[in-house]
Amino acid sequence: MAKFKGVILGCKECGEEFRVSPCRALTAKYCSSECADLHRNDKRKKEKIERDCAYCGKPFELYQCHVDRRKYCSYECKGKAASYSVPVDNHFYTRTFWRKIREVVLMRDGYTCQECKTTDKILHVHHKVKRVNGGSDTEDNLISLCNSCHKLLECI
Repeated sequence: MAKFKGVILGCKECGEEFRVSPCRALTAKYCSSECADLHRNDKRKKEKIERDCAYCGKPFELYQCHVDRRKYCSYECKGKAASYSVPVDNHFYTRTFWRKIREVVLMRDGYTCQECKTTDKILHVHHKVKRVNGGSDTEDNLISLCNSCHKLLECI
């Protein structure tokens, strides 16, 4: 008979020991689907606790067993918080962070090119000091420019 190469865990519902394969060692919590169902449906024996949302700060209630997983009061806050993450392609100008700071700069400049003062062209947000030269992505290093003014500044 082959030796068992898995892991022995304790069920979070009934406390019984159970065996799982090594690939499930980090995710398995219950010895059976019955124990998992009991955990999901038995709200009477678990008291809710209050926590503040990590994004908006609004208090919300959750079960003690979800403390390590739930940080946000809603899917909306979770999505907003996750939008600061870097997308798969890692291209700077496709990041949500850049799109948000770009919108802040455009609003600050009144959706107007800061060189020719036009408002009817598509605007770019230009780094005064380029990122490769140590320029930052802060508002004071960014300026709104139309395409033609942006091309002129790039040539200088």
